[in-house]
Amino acid sequence: MGDEFFGEYSYADKTIYLNYRHRLWGANVRERFTLAHELGHHFLHRRILEQYHYTAAEDQETINIAGASNTQIRYFESQANKFASFLLMPGNVFADYAQEVMLSMNIRKGFVYDDNQYSQSEGAFNHRTALDFISKVADHFYVSKDAARYRLKALGLLREQYDVDTRKLFI
Repeated sequence: MGDEFFGEYSYADKTIYLNYRHRLWGANVRERFTLAHELGHHFLHRRILEQYHYTAAEDQETINIAGASNTQIRYFESQANKFASFLLMPGNVFADYAQEVMLSMNIRKGFVYDDNQYSQSEGAFNHRTALDFISKVADHFYVSKDAARYRLKALGLLREQYDVDTRKLFI
């Protein structure tokens, strides 16, 4: 497995391989997500992708990526990421904890804006408040801040807002 891969699911022996070369930069969180992602491939795509298998010279079965379109591969990767997100941050439990964090931060509106506006009620810039909020939730669920941000946005607990000075949407 090359450096560019975090993990791989082998359809031949139904085994997940993790690339431990990434361990130096806090990989335990990354490894959890990678493992959940590869489980997603197993449960969601194993049977679909078997049609793309071929046998390599080393008698090792692998996916013939050339047999699937790039659109299909991107779709499978997106689905595996969503599966991992749902597995590691289950909706109701995740949302309930996020609401508790908001209350502990004196945020009463039920969501957090992620922009560069100054919030009188929180006494801080929204983006700084959002980063603190994301960090607390990510640490509790032992996921990356990027994974927590994605899930919070999907649940409507983290929202974007226009910057009135530059008229840009912060994503």
